[in-house]
Amino acid sequence: MAFDDNKDTLLARWLSGEISKDELETLQNQEDFADLEKIINGVDNMKMPAFDKESMLANIKSKQKSKTKESSPKIKRLSFMKFAA
Repeated sequence: MAFDDNKDTLLARWLSGEISKDELETLQNQEDFADLEKIINGVDNMKMPAFDKESMLANIKSKQKSKTKESSPKIKRLSFMKFAA
């Protein structure tokens, strides 16, 4: 258990670039280090898709307006039915 905690700390320090040469050698001797290195290299090479904030905001606002327009008559009808009874 203590080694796993130490390994997690070493991994975190390696990812942040704060690891010493001795600690790096210890980490590199682990059997799963090569797999972790492949994952990190793959993630570093990933490109994020373009995201248009303005168009997304306009889309959300239009959906909110349409939901408000759809629900308003129902609310009025229910309040009218309440008084009629």
